Amino acid sequence: MDHSAYYDHAVGADPVAELRRRQLDEPREMARLQAVVDAVPADARRVLDVGCGAGIALGLLAERRPGVEALGLELSPRAAETGRRLFGVSIVCGSADALPFEDDAFDVVLATELLEHLPHGVYDAARAELARVAPRAIITVPFREQRPQVQCPACGCRFHPFYHLRSFDDAALATLLPGMRRTALDITWTRGFFPGIRTARRIKAALGHPAPLPRTTLCPQCGYRRPPRTDGAAQPEAPGPARRWVNGLMARVPRPRRPRWARALYARR
Repeated sequence: MDHSAYYDHAVGADPVAELRRRQLDEPREMARLQAVVDAVPADARRVLDVGCGAGIALGLLAERRPGVEALGLELSPRAAETGRRLFGVSIVCGSADALPFEDDAFDVVLATELLEHLPHGVYDAARAELARVAPRAIITVPFREQRPQVQCPACGCRFHPFYHLRSFDDAALATLLPGMRRTALDITWTRGFFPGIRTARRIKAALGHPAPLPRTTLCPQCGYRRPPRTDGAAQPEAPGPARRWVNGLMARVPRPRRPRWARALYARR
């Protein structure tokens, strides 16, 4: 799967509007990114964000730490251009498995929600590159993710809707970056599923009924995509009083917590 093709399809014709919908207007997402920026050591002067997307973390870093020289690296030219235009940040195009920088060119390297997307070979090379270009690193990945699958209606290929290719747990994160030791680990928790829902979903998938393909997803095998909505497509109606009452009631039902994201800090041995 070409990451650039996935990004271009996911953001549609208006990448700024999609960026606002998914992250900029989502308080929890922004708080999570702010926590990454806050974890950058006070003595860091040069920071590299690998797989920076449209550069939201770089924009936050520029606001909070104006003296820091921050640079992003992104595979998708469209994402890089969006970040330059929206946040005025510096982003170069490149791949995580071949960083165009000298050894220890930066004080800290960031990689937020990057490593779970990398295929075999690229993944190992990227881990080595992250450890090479800076003596300290901040990594965020999904933690103990079950990786549910969707199915392409055209070719039958099953895959994660956001192309997560691997899961991470405490043991995997302890030895993630070669030559580095993990110095801190923070877990972001969220509300778990209602009892029985996860089991029901697994049974449904096992019986050949995985979740439908989202409109923002391309099949990595055949390139199929669901057709976009037409201009005259009906928008979903706002929930009525009864549905709002039910939603409010369900929100009060106790549910177990489940881990969602891990933020790990590393320093060279």
